[in-house]
Amino acid sequence: MAYYKDLPIWRDAMRLAVEMELAVRGFPRYHKYTRGTELRQAAHLICQEVAHAALWAPLRLQTLQRLVERIEALKISVQRAKELRAFANFAQFQRVVELAVLVGRQSGGWLKRVRGLGHLWLKNTTTLTQICAVVVSRVCDNRWLLEPLPQLPAFGAAPNPIKTRELRLRGNINPPIQRILIRSSSVKIPAIFYRLVAVTSLALFAPWAAAQTCVAGIQASNPASVYVVDSANGTVTDTRTGLMWDRCARGLSGVGCATGTASTFTWQAALNAAATIGAYKGYNDWRLPNLRELHSLVEECRLNPSINEFTFPNTPAWFFWSGSPSAGVATFAWFVGFSGGNVGIGDRSSAFQVRLVRAGQ
Repeated sequence: MAYYKDLPIWRDAMRLAVEMELAVRGFPRYHKYTRGTELRQAAHLICQEVAHAALWAPLRLQTLQRLVERIEALKISVQRAKELRAFANFAQFQRVVELAVLVGRQSGGWLKRVRGLGHLWLKNTTTLTQICAVVVSRVCDNRWLLEPLPQLPAFGAAPNPIKTRELRLRGNINPPIQRILIRSSSVKIPAIFYRLVAVTSLALFAPWAAAQTCVAGIQASNPASVYVVDSANGTVTDTRTGLMWDRCARGLSGVGCATGTASTFTWQAALNAAATIGAYKGYNDWRLPNLRELHSLVEECRLNPSINEFTFPNTPAWFFWSGSPSAGVATFAWFVGFSGGNVGIGDRSSAFQVRLVRAGQ
């Protein structure tokens, strides 16, 4: 089974397609073959775009932009169908809209993350191997090669049909590298690489990067100054809300939350884990945060993860459950995605991560 079928956005897009099919079956005959055909096709194309975005990394940005546009177009079509009284009842319309909004939020967060290319600042001690690891495995999905100059022909001598681009990095890189050549046989070189030319600060643009540095021009919404960190106890107190947070995601512990592996839970399992944790870090009133509380941790100037990592180290750039159930879909609950700070509702059977909270003193 393709790995994208495990993604929450895929499951929600499929739920949207199924719900749309059920709704169209109840349309009056005329609308079933006009508006209904249009809505069915739109929902199918959304599923298709999600799969393509997951499978084709070099074209992901364009695919996600198209996906966002398709979802907005679907919302307009659904509203028009409602005005024409095509839906059998309001509840049916509401279910479709909720799922469309959910998929829209997730696709928007995904697009925001991909557009966030540009936030990994390399130190002067960064090695070529480290650069390759970031660019090849994470940005280009193994379709690109970065090699030191001695291992490639002189610039301009690469045989056709391989196209070669030169990027100059200035500074003291260890080992010294004056040029990095990027080669591609069939795919256009992303704009991300052109921005590397003559970058004197050795900034390598990659989507994983904004953990320690705010995106230029965006003010921090949760600077370290608003938190009181108890390193010995592993807790963080937000001085604005008075809430005390577990510094590590569940499953992680130790200095820098570097020990263990972040655990995942279904929504009900997350509630149960919080309710049965007992005495933990000196307190016994830990719980799952509600949506507003959890979203207050989102750092708006950072991506992947979109949280202050000085305060909450090693936070996975993934979805975290809130304790808030969905009012519109009984089997859904609210979550916050800490890749880009997006909020959405997901099936309660989904495996998301957890951070506990308690009322402060």
